[in-house]
Amino acid sequence: MASRVSSHHRSTLVRSAGLHAVAGRPADGRMKRAAADYGISLDAHRAAPVTEQLLAEADIVLVMDYLNETELLARFPSVEAKLRLLGSFAPSESDGAEIADPFSGDETSASECGARVSQCVDALIASMRGSGPDRRG
Repeated sequence: MASRVSSHHRSTLVRSAGLHAVAGRPADGRMKRAAADYGISLDAHRAAPVTEQLLAEADIVLVMDYLNETELLARFPSVEAKLRLLGSFAPSESDGAEIADPFSGDETSASECGARVSQCVDALIASMRGSGPDRRG
């Protein structure tokens, strides 16, 4: 989904990494199908663990929920100034700042996560253009 940011901002480099990622693992099948609903292929995606260097090179670091935010800050306190919840870009405050992790869920939870990520990425793109919501979460 983050690839849409790159497609709208050619000079923007988007990287994906996880706190508990197993390097080289392919994307979950449920999320592949959810992303396909938005015209995005995750077939080539491979998991990568978050590193100090990756965070140091980032202009913004996005997490999905407060648990990941807390863990990331505990392990990498220097990232605090550039850490944001992706959901803080949601078009409506009523949506909340967290995006539920579908890891242990079913197809429906993966689809709901995909829809929410898509909405927030669209709002992030609008924010980068200076025309969208930017709620601190």
